[in-house]
Parts: sequence; C-alpha cells; structure tokens
Amino acid sequence: MNYPALTLLLACFFCSGPLHAQQPPAQNELRELFLEGQQQAARERIDRAEAILAQLQEANYSLAPYLELSILLHRAADMQPQEVRNFMQRYPGTWLAEKLRLNYLLHLRGDRNYEQYIAFWAEGTGEESQRCFYLESLHRTGQLQQAWQGAKAMWLHGESRSDSCDYIFARWRRSDDFSEEYSWQRYILARRAGERSLSDYLTRLINDNAIELRIEAYQAIRREPELLLEVDAFISGGPGYAAVIAQGLRNLAESDMDSVLRLWPAYRDSGVLDNDNLHYFLDDFVERMVERRDPQQAYDFARQNRSLLPPESFEVGVIDRLRADDWSGVLDWIDLMGRQQQQENQWLYWRARATNRIGLPASDTYQQLLASRSYYSFLASELEEQPFNLNRSQPLPPQEVLAELTEAWQRAAELMAVDYVNNGRLTWEHAVDGLPEALGQQAARWALANNLPYFAIRATILMESWDTLELRFPLVWPELFEQAARDNNLPLSWLYGLSRQESAFAPEIVSSAGARGLMQIMPATARETARRMGVGYNAERLFEPDYNISLGANHLAEVYSELGNPVYATAAYNAGLSRVRGWLRNGGADLPLDVWIETIPFSETRNYVKNVMAFAVIYAQFLGLESPIEQLDDAFFLPGGDDS
Repeated sequence: MNYPALTLLLACFFCSGPLHAQQPPAQNELRELFLEGQQQAARERIDRAEAILAQLQEANYSLAPYLELSILLHRAADMQPQEVRNFMQRYPGTWLAEKLRLNYLLHLRGDRNYEQYIAFWAEGTGEESQRCFYLESLHRTGQLQQAWQGAKAMWLHGESRSDSCDYIFARWRRSDDFSEEYSWQRYILARRAGERSLSDYLTRLINDNAIELRIEAYQAIRREPELLLEVDAFISGGPGYAAVIAQGLRNLAESDMDSVLRLWPAYRDSGVLDNDNLHYFLDDFVERMVERRDPQQAYDFARQNRSLLPPESFEVGVIDRLRADDWSGVLDWIDLMGRQQQQENQWLYWRARATNRIGLPASDTYQQLLASRSYYSFLASELEEQPFNLNRSQPLPPQEVLAELTEAWQRAAELMAVDYVNNGRLTWEHAVDGLPEALGQQAARWALANNLPYFAIRATILMESWDTLELRFPLVWPELFEQAARDNNLPLSWLYGLSRQESAFAPEIVSSAGARGLMQIMPATARETARRMGVGYNAERLFEPDYNISLGANHLAEVYSELGNPVYATAAYNAGLSRVRGWLRNGGADLPLDVWIETIPFSETRNYVKNVMAFAVIYAQFLGLESPIEQLDDAFFLPGGDDS
C-alpha cells in the first residue's frame, strides 16, 4: 500500500477549492484508495470509510458501490429495511444487491425478526440453517401449511440436519400433518447413507408397532439376507416392506448372486416394490454382474429386465464388451438401449465401429455422426476421411447495451484487478445470466477485449451459445502458448485444448486439490518441473500466465516423453503417471486408443481426455494445424495405437 499517495489523495478531498480543479487520480491510486476504504470499514471506522467512498464516487470509480455495500454491512445493526430495499433497487439483479440481501438475512435472524426475514427471503437462499429459520418464521407468523411442506422436505433426508431445524421439526411432528411413515422413510434414507446415529435416533422416536416390526425386519435382513428365501413372508408384508426387500436383495447379491437371480422374478412380479426401491436394487446390479465376469448372465438379465433398468446399465455392458474385444456383444448391448439413447453420438459411434469390426459397412451411421460437432463425430470424420464439421455460427450483430449492464461488467473486471476473485465472478454471473443471446455474446466479446477469457467462456455457457466457437474457444496469450509449444515440441492445438479444459483460461483459479493457474499444475509438480528446467520456483508466480504455461507445458512434455502417446499423456496429466501406467499394464496397452479412452476407470479422466482431444481439433482448425487425432491417424483405431 502506498500510504503517502493515499494520504495525499485524502488530503486533496478535504482541501478547499472546486474538486474538478484537482488532477483526477490514476486507476492504481483509486484501487489503493478502495482497498484502504475496505480496511477502514472492516475496522468499523465508518467516518473514514465514508470519506473515501465520497472521493471514489466523485471519481466515478466502478467499485464505489462495493465500498458502499461494505459500509452498510458493517453497520448492519443500524440498517433499516427500507435502506436495504433502496440499495437493492439501485442495483437490481446484481451481486451487490444479492450480497446485501444475504447478509441482511443473517442480521434479521440474529434479531429474531420473523416478518422481515420472510419478506427478504427468496427460494434457494443459503444453507439449511437459514432454510430452517425461514420455516420457523413461517410457523411463528401463522403460515402453517407452507411451514409443514418445507419441514417435510427438510426431514426426508439421510443425514442429520442443523440444530436450527429442531424447532420446526418438533412442531411439525406434533401436528396432524405428520405421519410416522415419514420417520420410517427417513430411517431408510439414513441407513442407506451410513448414518447410524441418525437411524438409531429415529428408532427411538417411532411408536407405531407395525413400523417397529419393519425396522426389526430391516435389521435382520442386513445381518442375514438369506431370510429373503422366505418369499411369501416378505411379500405378504405389502409395500411397507419394499425397502426391506430391496436391501436384502442388494446384500444377498454380494455373497450369493445365483440365489438373487432365482428369487428376483417373484419379488419383481409381486407388485410390492415401488420405483424408488426397484432402482435402489437395480441401479448398479448389472455392473456387479459384469464384475463377476459372467457376460452372458449379465446380458440375459438386462434383456429380461430391460424396461426396469437405468440407461447406465446398458452402457456398462457396452464398455465391458469393448474391453473384451467382443464387437458382436457391443452391438447386442446397444440394441437393448432405448431409441433415444441409441441416437446419442457416443452409441452411434460404437455401433458403427462394432459393425465395421464384424465386417459389415457402417458408412450411413458414420454419416449421421458427421453432421454434428463432438469428440465422436471427429473420430468418425477421421475414420471416413472426411473434413471435420465444426458447425460454428457467426456471432450475432452488436446490440445497444444499457449503461447498467456495462457498469456491472466493469465492476466484475475491476474486482478481478484488485484480487476480489469470488466477488468478481459472482458479479459477472449475475450480470450475464438471463441475457438475450445477442447481449450475452456482446458481453463475451467485451470480456475478451478486456483480457478476461474465463468470463467470455462463462457467458457462452450461461446463454447456451454452443456454436459461437470463437467466443467459447478464444486464442488467448498466443505468444506464450506458441513459445511453450516450440520449446517443448508439443502440438500447439493440444496445448491450447488442455489449458482450455483445465482452467477455461482463468489464470487465478485454484482447484479443490490445490492445482493452480492456466495449466492447473500442482505446486509440488511445479517445483520439480522448475528444478528440472533450471529456473527458480515461486508458488505465487503460478498465477502468472507466462510462468504457469512454461512449467505446465514442460511437465506435459515430460509425461509425453514417458508414455510416447498424446492420449496416454493427456490422461496422465489429469490422473497421474503411475495410475495410467497401471491401467496400461492391466491390459490397456493392447486396446485401440478410442477403446482405451472409453474404458478408463475414472469417469472424470475419461471425460477429460475426450474433451481435450475434441478441443484440440477445434483449435487445430482455427490455427490451420493438425490435432493429435489427425497426427495419430489410423493408429488411433488400431490395437495398442500401433500404426506399424
């Protein structure tokens, strides 16, 4: 902080003479002044903060409203409802207004002001303790029907709720709206979630003899699932025993799959099992059968129960047959899918591949794929030796933008400049979400012009403008990416595609695991990479595009050198080198690359590799270069990626 400059700015504000005669402060000075105002507000030196606010307003600084908000928040005890409403009306639909509303709700809750809490509440607000206080407010103001509806929704959950919910739960349980069936339902949810303390608590609450018998039956069936062999006894209990039967079937399948298959038709056809309990048993049953390595048994079960199974069951079967190089089996499983699922690009592609592999033509199916833009359509283009179809549309013509919108965009950008990252992103989201597509595209262009590519990408996502590829896949920091590609002998399209997937070009981003910056490199990996490159390591510099791209590209090149293949290297960049080596040792090295990608055990890594390969195609088309899919060519589709 440049305190002498700050003192001078404050002095100039209080000096005599017209303000317009003073030299307007530079942007960096205004930023320093804003940050000092925030500190003064946080220390509850409100007079000093208000003096700084006046100067920022005089300079028309875009973050003056945020300092005004901070001042309001730090004197929340004195705020009146109309004062809050006035501020929200001045900045409607903005994160400024929403942040004030959320913080004011906390103040109202502390004051037990039930009427005003309801007045400022909005659906989707906050976490469960705030939700439960809202329900308490409804109850205390006599709005019982709404309170009971909300209490039921909060109650039917498998985990313990906040202590704030005790008030509304206690009143609801004493009302005519409550039934002990709700405690039974929650007991089952808690047991399935592994929350034994909650399920024990619920057991103590229940006084209904019939439900107590169900709980005893449930506990017995978990210990001895073989009790299900007494089919008539459980079916005679009726729908109340559906959860007991479903749990018993799941547990019995772990030790005696054959018995489950014998018992299943009787329980299925009894009419006792409702949809929720059918799905609880069936959702991963086919997967468990596949893991037993009895593909015919799994297929027969899926065919006989086709209408009851979730779509994922058929996908598990296809993946298993791909891994086994059983192309006829792939077609059999795809044929079990519903018509809509079969028409998804993923399954059109595998139908065509399998059809080819059993010696039949599949050009019609490939042609159907070529009309779209996806990872699978790009693979189909390569197989059919057809040009890639990007299906891109030109941005819509510029529109007149209201001043309030551009002010909100500028606030978002300035918040990023002063490292208020979360507030900057939330400000942008509130400003862009819900805009007509033409205005949303204009917001994205504005963001790119202001070196905020992450904001541009978020704008296209929020307005679902999927075909404006220049906005979704911007060519940012070109000199840095080109230099890194040259230095490390990497395809530029691949480097762009990987960074776009990793960070959506947000230099300041930090993942939940601690990965940083544009290439999302972990600090430990960055330290080792810097040592290998002979450059100094500085963790804070990982947020600088040049440093991050340089280290990330060098790490990617190292992984590429180890594995010799951009597909494997992409997977290793996400999941780690040792994991990918393990997958390759476990039979993966003999698979065609498209099959290997489809059978990656981690869904995150599987989708990651598909995205990077597809994004690299898009960037290659923009740059007039080749993507890894094109460079690998036939090797992408041959066992082990071997083109020899």
